[in-house]
Amino acid sequence: MMPSPRLPTVPSQQNERFSEGAKFLPVAFVVLVICGLYTIYSCYHIWPLLTNWQRQGEAAEQCLVFNVLTFLLVTCYIRAMLMHPGTIPDKSDDPDW
Repeated sequence: MMPSPRLPTVPSQQNERFSEGAKFLPVAFVVLVICGLYTIYSCYHIWPLLTNWQRQGEAAEQCLVFNVLTFLLVTCYIRAMLMHPGTIPDKSDDPDW
């Protein structure tokens, strides 16, 4: 009977990823930067354009493009945060390491 090959193990995500609170500081910083830039652009650029009846079409177009791009940015950021970075294989699994 042949022994089954060892599969690479993924460490427990709960224990290692969420054990240190300091790891969340860069995440919180990026979230605050995204929220701040979104608020500034929306309040000081889009909103004045929307109140000007002569430029409402331009404002709606810019608002749509900006919201789509922001949604894509936030989606990519969330997916990058939740993706496990992987591990280095053991020498017994891959002798090239």
